[in-house]
Amino acid sequence: MSEGTHKRSTVPKRLLIVAGMVGFGVVMVPLLIGRLADVQPATAMLAGAEGKANGEGRMVTVTFNSSVNDTLPWGFVPDVHSVQVPAGTTHRVNFRASNRSATSITGQAIPSIVPWQATRHFSKTECFCFSRQTLAPGETKQMPVAFRVSPELPDDIDTLTLSYTFMRVDGTATPSAGFLLSRRNQ
Repeated sequence: MSEGTHKRSTVPKRLLIVAGMVGFGVVMVPLLIGRLADVQPATAMLAGAEGKANGEGRMVTVTFNSSVNDTLPWGFVPDVHSVQVPAGTTHRVNFRASNRSATSITGQAIPSIVPWQATRHFSKTECFCFSRQTLAPGETKQMPVAFRVSPELPDDIDTLTLSYTFMRVDGTATPSAGFLLSRRNQ
């Protein structure tokens, strides 16, 4: 194949690649706009006035679970096991963590929401899970969480569970998949 023939045969391939890239870009714009529309309600939810209830007065039950990874010698429990809150209001609860060891230890709480469909309708404005927590030997600390359940929570969800698992992160033990086998504190 001559050099001219080779150049002519690659031109259509290159044009096809460029056309595909342009087409991909055109398709991505509506998808990205749709994602931005999904993000805006969460932002608006965080910007809402604290303590204002929606007009409907819908009540949602929020339950709390706590667990600690086996490598972390802490006790960790919620002060209350459930609360009923009006959708659209900010509510605050406390957890208590206690270091049962003779050394200072740092941990990090990993949150989750069940059912997962409620995740985008639940926001935390204050949470101990936002940063690592260090407890001195024998220290007990109250750890607050301020949260809001959006009035846009689907009607078929009237109860959701906020769970935390505390992991050790101070370098003396590396968190691993073992956290899946963590024990639940009573």
